[in-house]
This record gives sequence, structure tokens and C-alpha cells, in this order.
Amino acid sequence: MQALQNSSADVKKNFLAGHSCGDELDLDENGRPQMALRISFGYHSSKGDVERLVTFFEDFIKNSTFSHKDNNEASFSSSTKKVRLQSLFVFPLKSAGALSLNEMRFHENGTPLLDRIYCVASGTSRQVVQGKHLPKLAKIQPRIDFETGKLTLHYTGLEDLLIEENNDDEEDEENGNTEGLSICETRVCLRKIPMKDCGEKASCWLKKCLNRQLRLLKISSSIDGLNLQMKSPLLLVTTASLEWLRKKLAENGVKMTINDLVMRFRPNLLLETNEAFEEESWKELKIGDFLLTVQGNCTRCGAVCTNPKLGIREGEPLKTLTQIREKTQFGIYVEIFSSKMLLKRGDFIEPVFK
Repeated sequence: MQALQNSSADVKKNFLAGHSCGDELDLDENGRPQMALRISFGYHSSKGDVERLVTFFEDFIKNSTFSHKDNNEASFSSSTKKVRLQSLFVFPLKSAGALSLNEMRFHENGTPLLDRIYCVASGTSRQVVQGKHLPKLAKIQPRIDFETGKLTLHYTGLEDLLIEENNDDEEDEENGNTEGLSICETRVCLRKIPMKDCGEKASCWLKKCLNRQLRLLKISSSIDGLNLQMKSPLLLVTTASLEWLRKKLAENGVKMTINDLVMRFRPNLLLETNEAFEEESWKELKIGDFLLTVQGNCTRCGAVCTNPKLGIREGEPLKTLTQIREKTQFGIYVEIFSSKMLLKRGDFIEPVFK
């Protein structure tokens, strides 16, 4: 931080914009370098060693051609052709299955209703359990009664769990939650989030399906405009990019359908497009009088290797994505300007190119 002259606020801003350790993003939005290389010299190192190192870097810079944008961005058409919103998803329980919607509404903070408001946490530390560490979480399927607003969790072989609000102080004490709130902080979220324990019944249900001592927690208030999302309120993926990856996987002998990939990459918005990765050249998305702003690309980790049908970790599709693309980015982060926005499946959206 000191060498790059970054403040704590700069680091947090870069993280929210999509920067992560080991990524390919060398500059921030102001053109400042965001990478540092540490070089150690030993007792026997000489001035000549330092001079040779400096010469190496000078030659590298002189013989390299740099561009702030990928070369393939110029190949995308900047026409105003609209794209269709094929599917809408929310994930009420973090790391669990998707809930498909016909329309999407938003909280005042810009997050979709019902998206990542529950999580599974350790029964002792209250630390959030991530799906990449407990892949069987992906087998839990949320279901909702839109008339009553009641949310249930389904796991094959067990009776469904109806999630009920717990406002009983005495029950809070029985749960070992004497203050009514459980504070957890995870490396994923980089922020402390107040959580409400959902009770002993939910904990027993989780023990039956996941065979671990766990608690079901519900978020009490959002932090930094997010619930339990990682970096952005909305994640967008396109059909053309998914089809590109499906074909690359097939070439490597890996069979996955488009739907398989959708469930692994876990987007909120799935748009129909004709060109793979054209979404990376978008600046904004217009829908009627409303606007979606692109925040940056999504850098993928091993979470996409969770097989949600079997509840196990596999090597794909991250292995193929890493081998064929320079960056392990797939999908883009977007945010809304107005919480009054209503998205409907089948809507046509107009991309605005950079």
C-alpha cells in the first residue's frame, strides 16, 4: 500500500471494482499501477545485480506494447441492437441453489429482493461457511410461496424446512444468542454483518442434510450497499459466452450443458447475445427510463467447480477457462441507479458500449 501510495479507501474501492490477488488488472480507473513486485537481495548480492535487474525491466518496457484495453474489444459492434433478458435468478441462501424469477424487484440499497439474505455458519464460531468448502450446500434448493412470501428449503430425502422469523427473546437465549444478533466477518465479504439466528429447528435440519453442527443466520442490515454478495449487487452472464465455454469444454472431453454452466456461474441476470464476451465491452445497459451501470468483470475462483447436482468439487470449468483465456474472468458486475426499477424475464435491454 505504501509503495503504491494507496490508502485503505483506495484498496477497498479497487476490491469492489473487481481487483483481487493475482488478477490481470494492472491499473486502476485513474491509470495508477496496482501491482507490486517484491525482490529480495542476499548478503552476496552486488550493485551489479541491481543494475542488471533495472536493465531487464527497462528493456522489457521498451520492447513491449501496452494498451489499457484488450485488443479484442475493438472487434465488437457498437450498434444499438438490444439483447433479451432470458432469465432472472436470486440466491436466498448463500452458496445454495437458485430461485428462478419472472420479475425482479429491488431493495433501497440496490440489491435484489430475496438475494443472499441467509447464510449457513459454523455452530461455534458463527463464521460463514462457503460453498467451495462445503459443496453439499449447493444441493439445498430454495422454494417460495409468492402469495404468502414464505420461504422453504428443500433437500432430497428430508422434509422441507419452513423458515420462520424468530422474534422471541427467550428462544434467542436458548440458541446461545443472548443479544439477538450474531456478528460474523468473512474473508469473502471483508465486512462485519449483523446476523439473526433462525433457531434450533433450522440448525437440526442442517445437521441432518450436511452432517455438521451449523446455524442458519439471516442478515439484519446491509453493509456498504450489499447483503451477502461478494462485490456487487448483480452478476450478469451472457448466452454467447456460455456457449463459447461449452464448446471449449467439449473439445477437452468435458460434457456440460448451458444450464449446467448457468448453475455453476450463478448469475442474477442471463442475457441472450450473439458474440462471446461482448459484455466486457459494455459501459451501461438501458431499459426504458432506467439504467444499469457496469462495475467491472468478475474474476472467477474455485467456487464454479462445485457440481450442484452431486454436491461435490470438480476441476472444471475453471481448468479449461484458465488454460484458454488469459484471464479467469467470466461475467460482469452491474448495479442499478433506482430501486424503483423492475426487471422482467423477456425484457429487451440496450447495451451502451465503452
